[in-house]
Amino acid sequence: MPSPMLQQDLRALPRHEQANGARKFLAEIPSQRPVEFLASAPLYGLCVSLLEGGQKFSWRQLDVDTWRITATKSSYPPLNAVTGLHHPAILPDNGTVCATDREERLWLIDGTGNQVLGDIVVGGNASHLAVHPEGHLIYVGCPGADQVAVVDARKHTKLASIPIGKGGQLPNFSPDGRYAVIDCSRTNDVYLMDAERHRVIFTQGVGEAPHEAIFSPDGRFICVPCASGELYLIPPQDPDRFTVIRCGFGAGHMDFSADARYAYVASSLDDDVAIIDLTTQELLARVPAGAGAHRPTLSEDGRLLFVANFVADTVTVMDTRSREVIATLPVGTYPHDVVRAPGGQIAVCSYGSGSCTLIDPKRSLASRELKIGEGTSHCTFSPDGELGFFANSISKDLAVVDLTRPGLRSALPVSSREN
Repeated sequence: MPSPMLQQDLRALPRHEQANGARKFLAEIPSQRPVEFLASAPLYGLCVSLLEGGQKFSWRQLDVDTWRITATKSSYPPLNAVTGLHHPAILPDNGTVCATDREERLWLIDGTGNQVLGDIVVGGNASHLAVHPEGHLIYVGCPGADQVAVVDARKHTKLASIPIGKGGQLPNFSPDGRYAVIDCSRTNDVYLMDAERHRVIFTQGVGEAPHEAIFSPDGRFICVPCASGELYLIPPQDPDRFTVIRCGFGAGHMDFSADARYAYVASSLDDDVAIIDLTTQELLARVPAGAGAHRPTLSEDGRLLFVANFVADTVTVMDTRSREVIATLPVGTYPHDVVRAPGGQIAVCSYGSGSCTLIDPKRSLASRELKIGEGTSHCTFSPDGELGFFANSISKDLAVVDLTRPGLRSALPVSSREN
């Protein structure tokens, strides 16, 4: 029998305290209990936190002064509260896997040789990383320390720390490697960094709860999707001349067409994908996806867009020419990432079920789900596309998956230790 809905009216609290009030209430109730919050602010940051944590929720504006958020506390620990391997990437020089652990370390792993090579203390809550296009540097977002850590990828040493605002998790390099960018979700701003001198060049305020500032493929724009429903287009050479385009509430991750003309922005609160023409800087269409649409990825030929729906536990497949949904595929619980592998396969990481789903666009979207650990969050691939490396945040290991004959090859455990 379903548990009865709890109710919590936050409107008596000051607007700036309502999100923390909701977080405290959720922390004190048992798992699988649904709760309805009423707030006098839209609480975009709270909703993104629920989404990133893997909680099932919905968001709706009831009137000009009232928002309703319903949430069901999950049976598994929230992704944004666990310390375990989280975000991996491949170093192009030697194929080494580097991965953050959401605690304070960057791990270096020989995924092919099944060996943990070592770790580097980089900073509090090491979250996501970016590898420089030339492979010699790694930037790590450390929101617990309000900094970006700079790591020498060849010497395996930390070179510097770049101070930033609060809530900076996801750094990205420009295509030419001259710059890096990171947004800070708690201070609602974006930082452009000089990737040679490792310092901030400028800071720009943006909308509420920005999520993964990223360069367009041609480097013309820093694109900043914000949960308050805007996409900021900031020219790095002239940052004061930015453009703001309305998209959907809960705007989060995005992907781009190969010619850098079109941007696809997933909107987690409106459950759709906004298609933006970066040449004319206008909204072309909004295509419905699934509940909690958050992570879009294009197929190798650009004809299909795969959208991970965090709340619905599905992947929406859209035809980019007709802009119509052609399939909705069931995947594991809380599909936190969807990534294109070399060779064209689409890999979906499902945190709640500890599984990956492999989708083949070349074979009528045939899919196969593999159990690979506990708390599967993000993945990367060997350069030849034969192996996938999946970070498991709860079981604290790196799952090595054979993509040619899909199956789990090994799991490499990592654990913090004193240096």
